[in-house]
Amino acid sequence: MDMVGVGLMELVLHLGAHCSGHLGFQKFLAANTAALSQEGIATALPAQTKGGMLAGLMVAQGHETPLTDHAAHRSAGLMRLHLADLTRQDMQLLLLSEPGLLGNVALNLTSGQLYPDAAWRLARMRNTFERSVTRICLTIRSYECWWMQQLAAGMFQGHALPTEAQLDRLVTQPRRWRHLAQELRDAFPAAEILILPHEALSDQHPRMLALLTGAILADPVTDFTTPADIAGDLAQLVADRDEDPGTYAGQLHKGGTWMPFPNFHREVLQDAYREDLTWLRGQADNNITLIENTGAHPGQEDERGHNDGFKEERAAARNMGDPGRERTAGASAG
Repeated sequence: MDMVGVGLMELVLHLGAHCSGHLGFQKFLAANTAALSQEGIATALPAQTKGGMLAGLMVAQGHETPLTDHAAHRSAGLMRLHLADLTRQDMQLLLLSEPGLLGNVALNLTSGQLYPDAAWRLARMRNTFERSVTRICLTIRSYECWWMQQLAAGMFQGHALPTEAQLDRLVTQPRRWRHLAQELRDAFPAAEILILPHEALSDQHPRMLALLTGAILADPVTDFTTPADIAGDLAQLVADRDEDPGTYAGQLHKGGTWMPFPNFHREVLQDAYREDLTWLRGQADNNITLIENTGAHPGQEDERGHNDGFKEERAAARNMGDPGRERTAGASAG
């Protein structure tokens, strides 16, 4: 194995999070593959890795088995071989985009927490990526908007409309973006951790690419995103299931606004997000960099109707299955 060649290849991880514009960015990368190749940049997207390259790394804590441990070891070998092959092709950087490495929507909802076993997953993938990873990108989003899309996607998996008790648990759950950022730093202390707020950068895919790789494409393809009608889609789902919309009846109609959290919940969640942003701004000395460039308020993009990637999240949610089995059993990571 050409370990010297592997050492020369730069690996950048784009780990999502789900429901924060990652699908739009992946579409951008796929649409500009040829231009990226000319810049010496290769990409690894879910369509390319679902064949087994990351098998064993997409498993929830407590669901590991000797079989998944063997798959994880095999993933490390496959990744090193892939990096060596790209080096021989004169590629300089591999950009791997896969939020399923942190967890999935199903696990977030069943646990009622934000990526509850991310630290364990990151420790599990360290042997696969640590040798070459130089930069890790995490996109984040104001909590009321992020959980709103998680709940909506979960309904297409079979979950009922959220109850007041469930919303209360999500508001008070202890895990925050800053904890995830710390876990990334602890797992990969030599890598630069970039934090990109969805409110500032959700539709700025060329700039995201420049931040992650340093590449500026002369004429990138960018026109492929269409807004989703979450309220209308959910209204149809509820009608198909003959489910009582209850207190959400006024929201669930075509062109409506789906926001399950009442105002007092939203205020608490927005305050928590602002606290995270304040903490992240002070972490430059810890190799964590928060990228900001607009004055958008938390949640503003959803009130304008931009729900980037919801249709894809919904489609993935239909196939989530047991959140512990994930890709090793052929299920989508949502």
